[in-house]
Amino acid sequence: MDLFRRQTGLSPKVFCRIRRFQKVLLEIQARAEINWADVTCSCGYFDQSHFVHDFNKFSGLNPSAYLNRCLEGEPNFVRAA
Repeated sequence: MDLFRRQTGLSPKVFCRIRRFQKVLLEIQARAEINWADVTCSCGYFDQSHFVHDFNKFSGLNPSAYLNRCLEGEPNFVRAA
């Protein structure tokens, strides 16, 4: 784990959370209609509270606010760390 952290700057758990969140973003882009419960399950979250927590942590917005931004034409924004 020390090697992983030295090479990536992240713990394996945080890395996996980021990859799972990236999958969420791809799912959102691929779907015509968003069903958050389906996205939550298909991306490996066990419940919506963990999904919403990660979504807020990595995007700075809740899922609905993020989707509204996408619909307004602002899909490529990143929250500063």
